[in-house]
Amino acid sequence: METGSNIEESMITSLMPYKYAFTWVINNFSNWRVNVEGKIQRSKQFPSGTDDKFKWVLKFNPQSQKDKNFCSLFLFLISKKGSQDKVFPQVELKMENSNGETIRQKSLKHGFFLQHGRGFNKWIRTDKLLEAIKDDDQLVIKCKILVEELINSEVIRKHLPKLLASTLSKDYSTLVDGQKFGDVTILIDGHRFLAYKGILAARSAVFAAM
Repeated sequence: METGSNIEESMITSLMPYKYAFTWVINNFSNWRVNVEGKIQRSKQFPSGTDDKFKWVLKFNPQSQKDKNFCSLFLFLISKKGSQDKVFPQVELKMENSNGETIRQKSLKHGFFLQHGRGFNKWIRTDKLLEAIKDDDQLVIKCKILVEELINSEVIRKHLPKLLASTLSKDYSTLVDGQKFGDVTILIDGHRFLAYKGILAARSAVFAAM
């Protein structure tokens, strides 16, 4: 007996979230600002693990190259694993004083290429920043990053129990043409044949009238 195939398939698509949080504390900011002489300062790489998929760096200049009255703040993607050319993170940049009070906060939703940065040339006026941290001269820079990477869709293929080929036609022929079943006997030339009243009535007006 022939059998057919019975296959069921499903597909799974997922987003893998990568979350990073980094804090950069600068003590004695006023003196530090003078000592760096308007040069761009880099944070350490983060995250610091060896197996992390993405690595980032903050670049902070207390004297912006675009306007010396402002500070600049940028985030750079310096390392990544994977074949994608561009990364689209959700980024939150924030400056606080030592009491946790927000001085400046902005979000970024731009694509990042490797070794390229996004940020603000005019992040905050220097005089406003110095006023905000004058109590203890401590500046806190915070960065939060969320990258959601599309995981390749997974196709799951299942072989279910095979379906038996239909035997309806064969069974019907056995029922009608065979001589084992019936509810009426017809005598023709001395030969007896089993048949069904309902089938005869449907096929013949004579039998339908009987």
